[in-house]
Amino acid sequence: MLKYFKKNKGFTLIELLVVIAIISVLASIVLVSLNTARIKGRDARKVADLKSLQIALELHYDGLGAGTYPAALSTLVTNGYIPAIPTDPKDNSAYKYAISTATHSLGVNKAYHLGAKLEGVSGDTGVLATDVDEGKTTDTSANWTGTYFDSTDCTGTYASGGTDVCYDITN
Repeated sequence: MLKYFKKNKGFTLIELLVVIAIISVLASIVLVSLNTARIKGRDARKVADLKSLQIALELHYDGLGAGTYPAALSTLVTNGYIPAIPTDPKDNSAYKYAISTATHSLGVNKAYHLGAKLEGVSGDTGVLATDVDEGKTTDTSANWTGTYFDSTDCTGTYASGGTDVCYDITN
């Protein structure tokens, strides 16, 4: 008679499958949230890197540059204005940098354009609401040396409207 009242120990297959399904759903939600945080973190780093480069460029202009900007960012390291040239955290590529070779009111090599493509914001939101949106429509690429944004870099922003995804700085 005792064997009829003996309890079975352990979980049923259905109970295990339900728990595994719940854990899978929670894990996927966490992974999506982490990806969004990574994108925002990379964007914040890109903006901070460009601000650091901007400060180093202005120090060079006021110091050894004698009123001009360097033709290459590596000059900033050589002259001690920045310890290393930062790179894009997503793919380790160089940030866009070009100097103006046009003779204008400021003179030759007295203007620069520095920028990066962001991942998490577009249009006129966030930091893109405060950048300069300098582009080829305001000057021709023939007047710049270095790596300059073109219409494909920023999803048509500088050609004829479109969605701005580039954060850029000029002097």
